[in-house]
Amino acid sequence: YKGNINTTFTQGIFSKYNFGTSHFYKTKKLNLNLSYNFAPRKDFINLDGETNFINNTGVYSRWLTDFEHTKRFKTHNAGLVLDYQLDDRNEINITSNAQLTPFGTYESAQNTVIRNQLNSIDSTFTTASFKDENKTNISGDITFKHRFKENGSLMVNGHYTNFNLSRTQDAQSDYFRPDDSFIREFNFFTDANQDIEIVTAQVDYMGLLGDTNLETGVKSSFINSQSALDYFTTNSGMILDSELSDNFLYDEKVYAAYASISHDWEKWSLKAGLRAEHTQSKGTSLALASSNDLEYFELFPSVYILHNSNENHSFSFDYSRKLSRPRYEDLNPFRTFINENIFLEGNPNLTPSFSNNFNLNYTLNQEFFFDFYYRDNGNYISKLSFQDNENQILRDITQNVLESTSYGFDFNYGKSITNNWYLYSYVSIFHEDETFLALESNNIEATNNFNGIYVDITNYITLSKDGTFKGEAGLTYLSGFLEGSYTLSETTNLNFGLRKSLWKRRALLSLSLNDILGKANARKTSKYLNQDNNFLAVPE
Repeated sequence: YKGNINTTFTQGIFSKYNFGTSHFYKTKKLNLNLSYNFAPRKDFINLDGETNFINNTGVYSRWLTDFEHTKRFKTHNAGLVLDYQLDDRNEINITSNAQLTPFGTYESAQNTVIRNQLNSIDSTFTTASFKDENKTNISGDITFKHRFKENGSLMVNGHYTNFNLSRTQDAQSDYFRPDDSFIREFNFFTDANQDIEIVTAQVDYMGLLGDTNLETGVKSSFINSQSALDYFTTNSGMILDSELSDNFLYDEKVYAAYASISHDWEKWSLKAGLRAEHTQSKGTSLALASSNDLEYFELFPSVYILHNSNENHSFSFDYSRKLSRPRYEDLNPFRTFINENIFLEGNPNLTPSFSNNFNLNYTLNQEFFFDFYYRDNGNYISKLSFQDNENQILRDITQNVLESTSYGFDFNYGKSITNNWYLYSYVSIFHEDETFLALESNNIEATNNFNGIYVDITNYITLSKDGTFKGEAGLTYLSGFLEGSYTLSETTNLNFGLRKSLWKRRALLSLSLNDILGKANARKTSKYLNQDNNFLAVPE
């Protein structure tokens, strides 16, 4: 038996800590591990934004927003791992995890100044929003493993996940004239719930065909998601708004099979595989009395080739076709509000995206790593921002882009300069582009592209002979990036840290300084056609 108790404490704008304990018990046939962790947190983020609403004369209304957001939650995590050896060739494994957040609150305070075409203050408004959240996520796995007498092994696995989320929001906006006299108020309340059940079953076989490794298997997944949101205006009592309320049901069935082989020669290595997948899904909106049905069969090949010319030079090439599915919360046709003019909107019409990925790598002396890559991201699932200039609304919506590509060159170098100093460096030169439908610009195709560079240089230094006192200093630079319809500004992050182990490494004391230059957070700008908005979010 072994057990331990651990705790950590972090001081930012708000203090944060967690407490944990783990216990391990072992016999000849049994391994048992139990763990528990409690982590209360309080986080803060400040955001300033600008939205320029445009008509045929140019910018006619400019909204300048200052937003402060405080998040509090208390999370319990518990885990169980049990391994039992039935005999020399058979064993069973049971794993379970539970994450419970019975207490979670989000408090937001927003101040907005509205300026007219002459840049004079037209009006102002404030929004106070309070969200209350309860979340549970419980999962379990049971696995049986059998090793055959000659060669090979068989594994059978079953998995179950249950996720539940309930959230309410109470918000009030007050509007004022330039002289601070009251104009009107707008209040609303939302009540949202989501339940997700996931059941999977799979069988995998690993063995040899002569000198060639073989892996093959089948897997079935069954997902059921039920979501509901009720939206009430509360200016004159609680009145249900049926147009902004809905119940959404989503069911998905996935049947997959795969096979792969790998073989090593003196200077060459090869691994190739193929996965086949058949998917059926159905999303139903009860309020709209409509449903989206999707069924497809797809193949996903992959290949990896390695050539070692000698001990100093190696080359490799790999290709894979991959699948990305929409998140269940993105499929819900609901709105998550900051206020009545700014919200995030779900999209039940999302479809999976398929990508083709190519990599060519060269390694020199096991120290210098070069990677040339190209990715056809296909109808990539992206979060896009659109402003309705007529109704003065700003919304984010998740959408399949029309096309997206990425390509570039990466360089890695890491080496111990001295016994006490290790240097790591990474450089990436890249291109990103996305073409999407501009929903608030007459559905014109818009392309967002960016050529950039990323640099990371970090030094790890041992400051004591016994290795208990260590430090690190690093600098990262990003010239910019794409994030949906937004382009991110350049960022520079200089950081410094010290760590000291105490009492034979039973305790650890650390000090970290991050964003020393105050340039680590990027301003996100969406500016094309009749769209012009930006914001800067600064976490604590």
